[in-house]
Amino acid sequence: GPTLIRLVASDRPDNPDRDALESERISQPFPIDNSPPVIVLRSGGEGGTIIEVEIEDSITPVRKAQYTIDYGERVHQIAPADGVFDSLVETAHFTLTDLPPGEHVIAVQAWDQLDNIGAQQLILHAK
Repeated sequence: GPTLIRLVASDRPDNPDRDALESERISQPFPIDNSPPVIVLRSGGEGGTIIEVEIEDSITPVRKAQYTIDYGERVHQIAPADGVFDSLVETAHFTLTDLPPGEHVIAVQAWDQLDNIGAQQLILHAK
């Protein structure tokens, strides 16, 4: 859940007790999130080329997602089904086209709002 920080400032070490001043302030609540988004991938459609993506983060909303094919340098952005990444659970799908026959590795990465990265891979056999 949300975390609060209590900050106490005191000049007691430099002053006699009767002259010492102390003040404290409590922060606004903020999340601490060290857990990456969890990604579930499913293939469907003709030849398994439609990839369904489900991304879930337990603490902060999903911020963005992308995929690569066969560890290539070209990065493809993934658009969320509802048009904007802003929830703890997001779904999306993308279609792979012009895949040469054979085995391919589809690697998906997703970031939450605190930049934790989740990753998942799917092995596809194109005909």
